[in-house]
Order: sequence, then structure tokens, then C-alpha cells
Amino acid sequence: MTPLELMARQFRGLSQAMAEETLPELGEVLHYARTAIPGVSEAAIAVAGRRGTRTIAATSKAAAELDALQFGLGRGTAVAVLDGDEIALVSDLTSDDSLAVLAAHAAELGVRSMLSVRLGHAADEPAAITFYAGDAGTFGPAQSALASIFAACVSLLLAGQAGHERAAGLARAVQGNREISVAIGILMARNRWSRPEALERLVASSQDLNRRLVDVATEVIATRRLPTLSRRRGGRRRRDG
Repeated sequence: MTPLELMARQFRGLSQAMAEETLPELGEVLHYARTAIPGVSEAAIAVAGRRGTRTIAATSKAAAELDALQFGLGRGTAVAVLDGDEIALVSDLTSDDSLAVLAAHAAELGVRSMLSVRLGHAADEPAAITFYAGDAGTFGPAQSALASIFAACVSLLLAGQAGHERAAGLARAVQGNREISVAIGILMARNRWSRPEALERLVASSQDLNRRLVDVATEVIATRRLPTLSRRRGGRRRRDG
């Protein structure tokens, strides 16, 4: 089976998984790079976001280390792509004096060349996939094209995962809102409070007890009472509801 045939099979598998909502893990998909792109020994995915630049998936500890070294030095193909380039490659790390530190560490890990491609991701979180190879000159036009196709496959996976996370978050929010509304209704009926007053008491209980609003609402539904509020001064306590 040729690399393109392997890539096509991976796309079909990913499309089916997205349809069935059984998306594979990023790390699992990354391991396909070793067979889909000739010469690739390791691969990693990095994101530059609110929590800083970090590797979110890698085929091995070595790949994650090389990513981290690039970020620490502020040099390398992953850095270039996260800074805005669509694709960046170094055919031979030992031929670039500005990458001497990276080249020395990469040589210890059996890496001589690398290629990074930009991934479709959140607009405020640039992402890159980096392919590492043991031989100089591994990444020519053919390998770069395959890497770009593979990156498109990974971008689809990232988009699918983001969609699932948004859907799960929305489901949690809807469930939480439903429980809060039920709790407000209970407090209104039990105490003859107006809706704004019941909501205010519920929020005050959440803040006073340092608990999530939805958790306090769940307790109100279970006990039919507002959890005990403690006064922050004087140590006295009172009950509402």
C-alpha cells in the first residue's frame, strides 16, 4: 500500500469515526505518521494559547522534549509555524549554526531533520504538527505534500474534538440551568419569595458556602431547603427556606 493509499484509508476511518462520534485520540492518529510519511520517526502536536505554548500530543517522550526545546530556545520549525508560517522545514539541523543547541540534543535522540505544518485550530490558539526524522534530507516536496495532507486530517480531528467538547459543555449548561430553575421554583413556593429574591438567595448561598451554583440547586431539589448560610463575621448561623 502506497503512502497516499494509507492516507486515504486514514481519512476514511476518521470520517467514519466523526460520523459515529467515536473519535480516536490524537496520540493514536500521530502514530500513523510513521507509516504514512516515509522517513518520519516521531511526531508531535503543539498549541500556543492562553496557557502558553505546550505539546498536547506526541508519539514519544523524545518528540515532546524536542518540541519543548524549540519553545525554550525560541527557534525551530514548530516555533516558525506557531508564529505564522504555514510550513517550515530544516533538511539538516547540523547545517544551521543558529540551531546548534537544538541539533546537538536532537542528535542524541536520533533526529537530524524536521518539518512543521500549521493546523486548523481556534483562531486565538495557533497549532502546529511537527514531524521528526533520523536522516538529513528526509523532507522533500513529496514528503512535505504528504505532511500537509496528514495535517489536514489532524485538523479535522481537532475540529471534531472541539465540537464534541462544545456539545458536552452545552449539555452540562442546559442541565445546570434546568436544576437552577427547579430550585428557584421550590424556594418560591416554600418561602413565598419572588423569583428575583429566590435567585438572589440561591446565589448568596453558593457564594457563602463556596460551592457551584448548580450544586447548591441540586441540594435544594433533594432537601427542599436552602443550604445553611454562615455569617462571615461573629460565627453566628441562620437558616433560610
